[in-house]
Amino acid sequence: MPPAESGDFRRPQALLAPRVASGASAEAVALAWLLLWQAVERALIPIVGVRGVAALFNRSLRLAAEAGHPWLDPRRAEPGSRVDAPALQARLAQRGSAEALAGGDALLKSFDSLLASLVGESLAERLLGAVWSQPTRRQAAQDNPP
Repeated sequence: MPPAESGDFRRPQALLAPRVASGASAEAVALAWLLLWQAVERALIPIVGVRGVAALFNRSLRLAAEAGHPWLDPRRAEPGSRVDAPALQARLAQRGSAEALAGGDALLKSFDSLLASLVGESLAERLLGAVWSQPTRRQAAQDNPP
């Protein structure tokens, strides 16, 4: 995706759903979430540091929990600690597939919106636009048949 020109970037409606096959198991949803989250960390840790990413993540957990996914409540996380992505992956995998997808997507969208509110839409797009627009494995397989 080319850089946004004068505000033409549109935040994705769904970040996680396009990365999993229809009817995917909760475990598959959780793995897709983990892979996407790792890409987010690779993009942001060099810029805002581990603690900065963790602070944004924990606030996003709280926002997603308040928005209808109370099982994402971050009270167990220590302030300033590194994001425990494998623990969240395990929590996602324990939910039903639809609930894991909705909760994982809500968390990513909360994170994206929070970042954009703090640094502005343009910088947020520069930082994470490539992560959000990366083709999924499923899309890449469809585009490149054997």
